[in-house]
Amino acid sequence: MAIRLSPLEPRHAGRVALWELDPAVASGLLRPLGPASVGEVMERASAPSRDRVHYIIEVTADRVDRLPPVCPVGFLTLAEGVDRVRWGSFEIALGVPWQGRGWGRRALEQVPGLLMAWRGLEAIKVGVFEDNARATGLYRSLGYEVVERSWLESTGGRRRALMMSNRPDLFKKREVGFSFGPR
Repeated sequence: MAIRLSPLEPRHAGRVALWELDPAVASGLLRPLGPASVGEVMERASAPSRDRVHYIIEVTADRVDRLPPVCPVGFLTLAEGVDRVRWGSFEIALGVPWQGRGWGRRALEQVPGLLMAWRGLEAIKVGVFEDNARATGLYRSLGYEVVERSWLESTGGRRRALMMSNRPDLFKKREVGFSFGPR
């Protein structure tokens, strides 16, 4: 079996929305507003924005694998940001049955090339919840390091979020805290 990234199309909207509604998937997405509806995913697919590009992650199977020839397993979104430097970012989610099987790693190994081809971006930053040990472990194994920490509101309350980068030398590491009045 092999993996490929294909442009997100409206026909993928129902499946992507179901993944985003799955609590095991949604709990890892750094979105304060929660999962998207089928209509929002269709809009993403049919009206590409200037600053984001969306992909469906597909596994292509051999006949002996007992899967359809092409099986969607997750999605990937690329975005561009600017701090002191221009950088790319991504959001990835895999359906629960496909997690922990190496498909996310295979997709993420393609991200640097995709960002370079799309916008000439070498530096990558990604947001992840600190308690998502599988994701932070995966990013660390791919060479990402923590460059920023903050607190985010999520559906389950406040959670510690990390920004990790493949080029930590370009980003000043900073702790974000809260102040409760003058000092």
